[in-house]
Amino acid sequence: TYDVTENLTAAAPNNDYYIHLGADGSGVVAKTIKIQPRPLYEIVLGTTEGYTNDDAGLRKAMTDIVENGVIKLGGDLTMTAKTEITSGKFVLDLGSYTFTGGGSSFAPELFVNGGELTVRATTGGITGRNAVGAIGVAAGKLTIEGGTFTGGPSDGSATPGDGLEAYAANPNIVLKGGTFAGGTGEGIRYAYA
Repeated sequence: TYDVTENLTAAAPNNDYYIHLGADGSGVVAKTIKIQPRPLYEIVLGTTEGYTNDDAGLRKAMTDIVENGVIKLGGDLTMTAKTEITSGKFVLDLGSYTFTGGGSSFAPELFVNGGELTVRATTGGITGRNAVGAIGVAAGKLTIEGGTFTGGPSDGSATPGDGLEAYAANPNIVLKGGTFAGGTGEGIRYAYA
């Protein structure tokens, strides 16, 4: 029986690991076993080892999660910059927590510009700051299964803070639930020009 105490998944989920077993303690390798870490189907920020409940943890999780995997917030999350999805296919489960964006103007706080994102929440949601929209899509697919999406309050600019913003001629948006409100803008706005 051999025990591996290192959490290989959290250490580097995309790497292979090898264990070299010596037969008699002399250092001569009797057998080499290749170990592949289990794929990450669910990451809970602040709980899953290696994934903090902050900007860095979310961005790392978005890179490491497998297709159709779920990233869950482990508490309220305040970002320091906008979050853009450009590839992958995963679920962002807000639960009862609030995702507060860190943007300053124009594109929404959580912006789908490729890939497929599903956002779900029970009582949580996304809040924009500085007259910025909460969530938007330009390319890829966005599915919303619940939550509250509120654009940021006025900052004196002409940029509205909408709940949901569409930036494509034919945006791929599926709404299965959710509440949308504008801070200074509209609940849902078609922003394609």
